[in-house]
Amino acid sequence: GLIPQLYQRLNNRLSSSESDVTKDVKAILWGQRWIWVGDSFVAAEEVALTATINATPYLYQLPQDLRVYSRLLNIFQVRSVFEPRDYVTALYRMAESTGQLEDDKSGEDKVLLDAEVDLACQLVTQVSTEGSITSIASKGIYAPDNTGRLALSISLMYDDVPWMSGPQYV
Repeated sequence: GLIPQLYQRLNNRLSSSESDVTKDVKAILWGQRWIWVGDSFVAAEEVALTATINATPYLYQLPQDLRVYSRLLNIFQVRSVFEPRDYVTALYRMAESTGQLEDDKSGEDKVLLDAEVDLACQLVTQVSTEGSITSIASKGIYAPDNTGRLALSISLMYDDVPWMSGPQYV
């Protein structure tokens, strides 16, 4: 296909040193959506060589056939794995896309689909098991509530005595 040919040409022209060609390619592609993931182009910061969960459309695993373009991937600092801060950013973007950001309620407040709630739970789990939450969550961590919306985790409570829930206990 055409896309692998383009990647091959770019990869062959790039060098590990900061040549003029390398600088030009970086200037053109940096911050752009140029990595083909099968059905769309995404930015390099949304891609890792290996992903422990399928977090599309927020984070993507690099397709196997693109791994051969190592110079191109190295220049754009495509990571080998995602870090907890990437999961926090994905949750933030999910809250943004559903109009649930705490500091911006101007958009449409959409309830998450079941698959989105599942993804949000997986992302929160990844953050809690892989990282120091306080050091990566300057914006706060969004998590799903019982209504299918995302909210800042500090505003949520876990009901560990569900048999005592309900209006009679308020």
